[in-house]
Amino acid sequence: MDLKDKIIQTATELFTKNGFENTPIEEIIRKAGCSKGGFYHHFKSKDEVLEHIIDNLLNELMTYFDQPVVSDDTDFPEQFNQVYDFITGYKINQLEDWKGIKNVFIFSGNERALRTLNRKFTELVKDLYLQLILQGSEKEEITTDYPEEIAELCARQVLWIYDSAIKTLKDPNTLDSYETLLDFSEKLIARQLGLKDGQIKYKDCSLEYQKKIIMMYSANEKEQEND
Repeated sequence: MDLKDKIIQTATELFTKNGFENTPIEEIIRKAGCSKGGFYHHFKSKDEVLEHIIDNLLNELMTYFDQPVVSDDTDFPEQFNQVYDFITGYKINQLEDWKGIKNVFIFSGNERALRTLNRKFTELVKDLYLQLILQGSEKEEITTDYPEEIAELCARQVLWIYDSAIKTLKDPNTLDSYETLLDFSEKLIARQLGLKDGQIKYKDCSLEYQKKIIMMYSANEKEQEND
């Protein structure tokens, strides 16, 4: 590992543990075992180190989405559901890592970093759906004149589902409306693709994601109480 990568790795560990704003450059230099000149040879500032960390997270995101997603021997509805399971798997993994990741990004001016990650995530989700929809149309398993628009709709619906799952934390009474959203989403996308009700399935996977959020939140609350 060269010095540049060592500094990035050390900064990531310190940001994760202490937060971005609470980590001075001097601490990064000390933990990385380099000189001040060595740090400034590679980076102009702590913000520039953060930019490289963001790039690494984006590369990890793209690597995840570059994996095989669907089984070739299944029909379109099952492949569509496999795509959603795959995307939700990423979100669940993100939840498990969030305690550390959030300390990297919770600082004044973090909006740009978060927007960059969210935008790339949305683009990758849309591309997955577009590829699947085009393949389904070519095989005549579905019929649509608007593959781009439907792929965009699928991506937006997915994000709506994830955002709504988080909102159930603040108000458990919204769980019924969350399940209504899942029913609505299943029927909306199925009808846009010319499929039957019940062939698109968001519910089981989404409720698992929502339960993971509650578990993570409860564990975090207990940890804070113990502190």
